Amino acid sequence: MAQAFADVSELLLLADHLDSMGPEVDERAKAFIVKAGDDMVARMRDEVPVDSGDTKDSIDAQIGDNGMSVSVGPTNVDGKGRPVGFFIEHGAYDIPPDPFVLRTAVWAEGVMPDRAAEIVTDIL
Repeated sequence: MAQAFADVSELLLLADHLDSMGPEVDERAKAFIVKAGDDMVARMRDEVPVDSGDTKDSIDAQIGDNGMSVSVGPTNVDGKGRPVGFFIEHGAYDIPPDPFVLRTAVWAEGVMPDRAAEIVTDIL
């Protein structure tokens, strides 16, 4: 039977170091989440294919209960209670799709890891 061994002593030291920093790590991570949400709101407002109005104004960030996640998107509905952003994103019988939410997600996927890495590097 094949066996593999790995020296994880450096990982254990890192874990101990992060544990010793306690609240500072949590606070910096939560601040990153808030800033990331604000940046995604700004980007999504630029991406939505309307100049002004309820849809653009309704784009907002909601921080998760534990402060370690963020949801961003439009929240407005039309007179029948239907989510307007959904119809812009996916289209409807008379509206071609314009995936502004997807474009924002792709942008965030490209920039957020480097931004997070800067914080981690600074902490360590």
